[in-house]
Amino acid sequence: MKRNMDLVRQILLEIEEVDDGSGFPRKIDIPDFDNVTVVGHLMLLDEAGYIEGVSLRASNVTDYRPNRITWDGHEFLDAVRDPKIWTETKSELSKISGATTIEVIKQLAVSLTKTAIGLPA
Repeated sequence: MKRNMDLVRQILLEIEEVDDGSGFPRKIDIPDFDNVTVVGHLMLLDEAGYIEGVSLRASNVTDYRPNRITWDGHEFLDAVRDPKIWTETKSELSKISGATTIEVIKQLAVSLTKTAIGLPA
C-alpha cells in the first residue's frame, strides 16, 4: 500500500468531526476509498503518533477504530486544514520528485500559512 496524504488529511478531518470527547472507538468511512486502504492508513497514523485507537483482528480481517487525535495529530491537521493551503502545499511538493515526510509537509504548510498572513516564513 502506498501512503496517500490526501487520505491522511481526510481521515484526520473525519475523526475530528465524529469525536465527541468520549474516547469511544469509532468506525471511519471515507468515500471513494475501500476499507482496507482506510484501515491501513489509520494504522499508519497510529504508528506515527497522530491518532490513538484499537486494532481489531478476526480471522483474516483487520479493522481499526480510532479513539482520538493526539496533540501531534492536531498540530498536523491544523497546518493542512485550510483547503487553499493544502492545495498550495501539494502544488509545491509536486515540484520535487518522489515522496516526502509528513514533517516536511507540515513545515511547508505552516510556512505557506505564515506567508499568507504576512509573517516571515
